Amino acid sequence: MKHINTFENFLNENFKSLSDLEFAIDQHEKDNHVYDLTKIVGIFNQLSSADQLKAKKKYGGKYFPKLNEETADNRDTLGELNDMTLGQLERISDYAKMIKDRMMKGEQLESWMYSQLTVALENLNSVHDAMDGNDGTVEEREVSSAEREKLADKGFALPDGSYPIANVEDLKNAVSAFGRSNPEDRKKVAQHIAKRAKALGKEDLIPQTEIFQKALKESIEEINEAKLNRDQMMDWIGKSMKFVRTTEDFNGSKGGIWVSGENGDTFKGKPIYDYYAEGSAYELGVLAAWEKELNNRGWYSEWNDAGTVMIWPEG
Repeated sequence: MKHINTFENFLNENFKSLSDLEFAIDQHEKDNHVYDLTKIVGIFNQLSSADQLKAKKKYGGKYFPKLNEETADNRDTLGELNDMTLGQLERISDYAKMIKDRMMKGEQLESWMYSQLTVALENLNSVHDAMDGNDGTVEEREVSSAEREKLADKGFALPDGSYPIANVEDLKNAVSAFGRSNPEDRKKVAQHIAKRAKALGKEDLIPQTEIFQKALKESIEEINEAKLNRDQMMDWIGKSMKFVRTTEDFNGSKGGIWVSGENGDTFKGKPIYDYYAEGSAYELGVLAAWEKELNNRGWYSEWNDAGTVMIWPEG
């Protein structure tokens, strides 16, 4: 257990957030010598590509030229870090071989060991993806701040613009980046990835790893606690739509809400449902801003036919 925990801790310590870099630079500028330029460069190199882009925009003209010039004298220190990491990777390889050999001989793992090995694999995969660009299978695209804001408004990205998922390639990038997400954000990231995968018809891309599924389960439990019941939801929908009935009234199906998709009801000045609508404001004929509000309350839309929509509870 000691070896595996050490392995896990080593990997977890090598994933940083933008706030870590901001804190380090703030401390450096306050003459805190613990946060020297080598430390700052190390944190920057451990950021996701999206956070590195944000950091360059924030500090590029003022700070990173300094890093490029002043870190030349720190190559020996960086070389020592590389040597240390190579040694750690060799030990990881040795541990993996020893565990495999003992299992091949019939030794049974204890239950906690399976989850530890899953964590180790996810973290190693994240390091490899960050270094190698996902082995060439997925190319991350640059997403501007303006596009991130638009995608967030439609529910295609998280509120801060992170994890933009407008298409299948974005979905693959988001899945790959999940291992680099902050632990406190994983529930909302997992829920977002799963929701977009369903919307894109790519549920097979939803990760089945223990960490992802645990985060997804916890996010669903939180949604269930916060979501509106059907009566409350019908009252809310009735503020924007003229025709609101239960699915039992339509065909006997239990638990949903039946609304018209052809009455021309509007939300924020735009038609809510238009089966043939196209453009960035709509997805599959549903106004994205409306669908986002439904999702926030624990519900989602589903076309029954070109003029009829059913709204169902999530989960």
